[in-house]
Amino acid sequence: MAAALPGAAWAQGANPFVGKWTVTWDGKSRPQQANLEITESGGTWKTLGAKRLDACIWPAAPIEVRSAGAKEMVFTIRFSEALQGCKDSEVKLTQQDDGRVTGERSGNRDLTLTRR
Repeated sequence: MAAALPGAAWAQGANPFVGKWTVTWDGKSRPQQANLEITESGGTWKTLGAKRLDACIWPAAPIEVRSAGAKEMVFTIRFSEALQGCKDSEVKLTQQDDGRVTGERSGNRDLTLTRR
């Protein structure tokens, strides 16, 4: 059922979030970055420069779109599918009036997105 929701929302117009993005946020000790690819059917999240000691964030992980509209998208990063025992993370993206895309990730991390 959840898989049908994004398709229904996108049928009304092109999804403005589909594409390749560079995502940045303030990490605990330094800025962090990830490559995000959003497709019509899902996509992938790949954290860059992650320490290999944190096995849950360095492999590429699939994303599952929960909802999508003209100005907002919610998806889950399925770290648990990339590596058993890892915790998934929820992301909410918002397209601002000036065209910028910003977001929020579980744990109250503010995200900035730039098209690649």
